[in-house]
Amino acid sequence: MLNLKSYLILLSVCLLGIMYGRWIQEDYAFIRIWDFENLAWMLLGIPFLFIQKYAGIPDF
Repeated sequence: MLNLKSYLILLSVCLLGIMYGRWIQEDYAFIRIWDFENLAWMLLGIPFLFIQKYAGIPDF
C-alpha cells in the first residue's frame, strides 16, 4: 500500500502543477503545461501497483 500512497501523492502533485500552470499561463506564454489527458494516462498505472509485488519488483 505504500506504493499506492506514493503514486497518489505523485498524481496530486501533477494535478496541482497542471492547475497552477493554467493559472499562470496568461502571464508566461512560452510555458508548456500538461493537459488533464496526461494525468489520465498516469492513472492507467494504478492497476500495475497491485501486481508489482508478485512480479518481484521492489517497492519505492
